[in-house]
Amino acid sequence: MAIQVDFQNMPERKMGGNGQGPNYLKFEAGKTYRIRPVGGAVEFFKIFVRNKKGEFRSIVVDADEKESVCQMISKELGQDVKADPRYAMHVIHRDDGQIKILEAGPSIFENFGTWAKANDDHPGSKTGGDWVIEVTGEKLQRRYKMSFLKQALVTAEEKALLDEKKEQYSLKALYSSCPTDEVMDRITGETSKKGPDDNASADSSTDIDIDVDGDDVDF
Repeated sequence: MAIQVDFQNMPERKMGGNGQGPNYLKFEAGKTYRIRPVGGAVEFFKIFVRNKKGEFRSIVVDADEKESVCQMISKELGQDVKADPRYAMHVIHRDDGQIKILEAGPSIFENFGTWAKANDDHPGSKTGGDWVIEVTGEKLQRRYKMSFLKQALVTAEEKALLDEKKEQYSLKALYSSCPTDEVMDRITGETSKKGPDDNASADSSTDIDIDVDGDDVDF
């Protein structure tokens, strides 16, 4: 299940819309994205695999069951499988003014954590601001350079749009864990049910102080 994200206590990494559904922020190499985080964020674990038909599948799994689920999938597909830590939150995409879902790994969200600790604040709160994300590289060479630009208040129009989106697409609901007994059906494609995990970018919960997903965040 998705759990609340505490940006000020994020663990350090170990180095080693069109109206048809949720509108995700998609990244392309060589492009720069300006965003304004709004509201809470969720943390969860996701598995990315290709099934025996060569179809890409991704699935959110419960943190307490991730090891056993990975073993089950590995046995069925004959490949190593791991569950990656992921985060998601709503953002205003300044290029088009739309509310989108930013889903990504620690390489992006740890920057929000660093800012939160330094400012004793939440990046999605009313005192948050605009960020720039510069994207380079493809696939395993993908890199993100993030910079905080300036404080930016959320307008009444943006708040109204956010309220509408969070009613349609609650982050906690979107990133709820797949029941263990349905995992293999999702992986093999025996079910048509799709979640945000099948639509979001592979690059792309703790809730933050904003009125999002049931937690109060004051704008």
